[in-house]
Amino acid sequence: MCCVHCACSQLRDAFVYLMTQSFSHFDRQLRNDLLVIISLISATSVEIPYVQSGLAKHLILFTTFQEGRF
Repeated sequence: MCCVHCACSQLRDAFVYLMTQSFSHFDRQLRNDLLVIISLISATSVEIPYVQSGLAKHLILFTTFQEGRF
């Protein structure tokens, strides 16, 4: 389980970095690829610790960012 948690944390760190620190077209493509990988993993296994690693929190924050500004 530790290895799965570490992998989920790495996905979270890479996604957060790409959302906050990158602006090129290549970086946006990489960010989208990470989202596809996260979606595929979540579709195949319910045991991935998205909530415990903080990935779910960051995904929700980024998807509702515009709504929170008003």
